[in-house]
Amino acid sequence: MAQRFRETRPAITVRGEHFPGGEYYEKIQALVAGGVLGDALWTVSIANFYPLASAGVLIDHRGLISARKFDAQGLFPQAMQGVSLAGKVYGLPWIVHPGRVGLFYNKAMFDQAGLPYPDATWTYETLLQHARLLSRAPDQFGVQTTRELFGMIVVIRSFGADYLSADGRRQNLDSPQVIEALQYVADLYGRHQVAPVTGNVNQMFNTNKLAMIQNGYWDIRGLTDNAKDVPWAVAPLPRGVAGLRGMFEFDPVSVTKFSKHPEAAFDYLAFLTSLEAGLDIAKRGSVPGARQAVWEHPELTKDPNHMTFAQIIKSTPPLLVPANFRFLEIQNEINKALAPLWSGQLVDVKALVKELAPKVQYILDQPPP
Repeated sequence: MAQRFRETRPAITVRGEHFPGGEYYEKIQALVAGGVLGDALWTVSIANFYPLASAGVLIDHRGLISARKFDAQGLFPQAMQGVSLAGKVYGLPWIVHPGRVGLFYNKAMFDQAGLPYPDATWTYETLLQHARLLSRAPDQFGVQTTRELFGMIVVIRSFGADYLSADGRRQNLDSPQVIEALQYVADLYGRHQVAPVTGNVNQMFNTNKLAMIQNGYWDIRGLTDNAKDVPWAVAPLPRGVAGLRGMFEFDPVSVTKFSKHPEAAFDYLAFLTSLEAGLDIAKRGSVPGARQAVWEHPELTKDPNHMTFAQIIKSTPPLLVPANFRFLEIQNEINKALAPLWSGQLVDVKALVKELAPKVQYILDQPPP
């Protein structure tokens, strides 16, 4: 994309600085502390975007949006809402997706069992029924959920609640709906034993040992590359009492306060939000760009698997983040506490949450990082 950008703007040179994924957040913090962060950077909505914005590392982009006549009208409104804080805009949404809302399924296993494929009418009871029929002790299983907070948020929302209050200041993990949602998932592993507690998920799917996997848009490319001999497709995750309610996630790109060339940096970031760039990254195996026209483009809509997510994203609620932006700390605390859910043991979620809730609230009561 930098090369293509330079074809139209030869006076601007884009030089990328790349760091290993596991070190990225710490490396950015070190560059900020040393005052040597570059002109612009990539962040993640569920990780470091909000802490950097609230700390003043990212500039308010409203002046550049106006001066450079940037067209924000075609972007998903949830994305523009996400990059805005207290009336200021701290970046441009580059790529977007509706969260872990896909139910990828192995067609061969359904055909062998004489069962209909998953579709948008499925409820969580339907999922459990089919998972039981598709499981064969000791090494064939019906379903695998994501084993982390962001996958569980989708299930929690479908059960009629959320993990935080609407203002992001109070934990909501001890609400009856959240407990019911998490107990349902725990029982898939422990009580019903229709979900595997060990093993390579992709290998099990590829060898007809696992029928369904909860995951996000990116697994379209993952299964295309790694499950070449398996007939598969993706349906929406089941509907709960509140329907199917994903979590609108996005990756922003932002000009930093250290930039010596904010206009040039902004122009490149604006190019990354173009239709061309949004299609390019989708075809390379990531998620599509933040323009609605990207998600509706014929090159993508010809794929029914893309359409599963494209239909969901339109009504996906905006991202809900902690008011103090301590997302990573909360994520780590909750993921650590939820580990017993995937153990295969019987888990009393109510007791688990009773211990977890005050720990999460303590983090929420802290000032911004």
